[in-house]
Amino acid sequence: MKRALILGILGSAAAAVSSFGQGVVEFGNYGNSGPISGTAITYAGTGVPAGKAGLTVGSDFSAELLYLSGATYVAIPSSITPFLGTDGGGGVSGYTSPGNVIIPGTSANGGGAAVSLEWEAFNNVAIGGDAIGTIKGQSGPFTIVVGSNQNPTAPDFTTATGFAGFTVSAVPEPTTMALVGLGAAGLLALRRRKA
Repeated sequence: MKRALILGILGSAAAAVSSFGQGVVEFGNYGNSGPISGTAITYAGTGVPAGKAGLTVGSDFSAELLYLSGATYVAIPSSITPFLGTDGGGGVSGYTSPGNVIIPGTSANGGGAAVSLEWEAFNNVAIGGDAIGTIKGQSGPFTIVVGSNQNPTAPDFTTATGFAGFTVSAVPEPTTMALVGLGAAGLLALRRRKA
């Protein structure tokens, strides 16, 4: 009994120590104190519902943070956060409230680790950001040094620091892409026959 109790206490202590050693970022492009601290996310000029071109996205969209793992950017499901406001509503629309996100495989020891990130905005949260009919967009990669749970690092999403806001547009249907591929293969076959 004593042995089980001691092992339980040690296991809890180890879990607590490892959780405080994680690298953390504050993810969101709207400031905690109210003023806007980032670039608003907008609909693209084409490939969006009628009347939405150029408007800021609203609460029917969510944002998700991705981190570089090997050669691939991997989504962090716990980072999903909704956008504020309504489409084109001005003010807070196009922005997300900040929240702390633990970056897998990082440590905040020694001032933190540099990590390459991207973030994306999409609708259809319930069925996933890559589903047909989804409207989606993604930032370019950027690198930050992660902080600790007590002092997370907040990426600067302002245009003054060179962060380029991005736009969202419709994810192409797989059948469209397949038809383009078949058309290209047909043209190559026709060209070979003539030669």
